[in-house]
Amino acid sequence: MLHICCFNCIVMNKVGEKLKAAEVLLESKNLEIKTINEEKGAALAAQFAAEATLRRVHATQKDDEMPPIDAIIVPLEAELKLARMEVAKLQDDNRALDLLTKSKEAGLLEAEIRVQIALAEASLVDDLQNKNQELMKLIEICQDSLQAQATFDCNGHGLWHGVPTWKKHCTL
Repeated sequence: MLHICCFNCIVMNKVGEKLKAAEVLLESKNLEIKTINEEKGAALAAQFAAEATLRRVHATQKDDEMPPIDAIIVPLEAELKLARMEVAKLQDDNRALDLLTKSKEAGLLEAEIRVQIALAEASLVDDLQNKNQELMKLIEICQDSLQAQATFDCNGHGLWHGVPTWKKHCTL
């Protein structure tokens, strides 16, 4: 019985370690999500700045000293296209991290349930071991009483209303 309790303790320790590792990983992923969201905000800000610059260029296009509009617009449009692609990539990464986070949370819940089951099983084992010890003590008392009765019966005495004396003390 002692080996089962030790085994349950080992299993509970391993599950606890896995739970802690999963929590650390979840914290890391949450930090990654936060970083990605900040990068997304920076990319959107860059996009808005590029669009504002483009609007200013169009507004000042009347100036004769300005270079041709295409020389200004083409690089800005390319930069805008890259910024939009980066935003799309960050959104995809964010969705993937959300799925991973949900998966980790589900794993943590499952691990918590398993720990609770293991604790309940360990408690049951402890209860059974205590009951077993009580029964072993009672058996020992009954055997001692029976042995004493066997010695007492040899003299022709020791019956209690037709029942051996040891039986009135040893009821299971």
